[in-house]
Amino acid sequence: MELIEYLKQLDEKYYNEQDESNEFAIKELNKVYKSVLKDPELLNDFMEEAPYICGGAFIPFLFWITLSKFSNDPDTFRPQIIDLIKAFCKSDFNEIDAQELKPLIITYFAMEKRFEVDKLKTYVIDKAHPNIINYFNKLLAFVDKNKDSVKTYIEKFNLIKNHNPDFELLNLPIVRLRETLKQK
Repeated sequence: MELIEYLKQLDEKYYNEQDESNEFAIKELNKVYKSVLKDPELLNDFMEEAPYICGGAFIPFLFWITLSKFSNDPDTFRPQIIDLIKAFCKSDFNEIDAQELKPLIITYFAMEKRFEVDKLKTYVIDKAHPNIINYFNKLLAFVDKNKDSVKTYIEKFNLIKNHNPDFELLNLPIVRLRETLKQK
């Protein structure tokens, strides 16, 4: 339970001392994530608790990792994706997180079965704060109306899904992304 206690302390520090600094939260949570990677039990505890720590600042990072696994095995990783969306619906919902999640959620909605998306919308999203409902409705409408752009989102994510989450890289145009990956 040391992990859970540490995460609670980190959460308090985020709200009390760090003035809700996303940079601080992500840096600290990334350290913890790396430290628990080799211990499946601790990793599982971290994945359950981290989305609710520091206002949900680490959700985009966790969503990237889980979406990568989901793309290879949807049935196994669907519950984790849904849990992250639930956590996001309960988070502080700041613009930085919303922008980072946008390409990932669009990719998820495009990869997921329509039935599962409708179920998620009915049971989770539609019960959230109006700003969150509006955010998800815009993303769903985008997926429905912009098939070519959505294909590009999927292609970009597939190119870098096994990299450490890098949202600047994900936001590059597809041609620049390919060039950047060739240089690495």
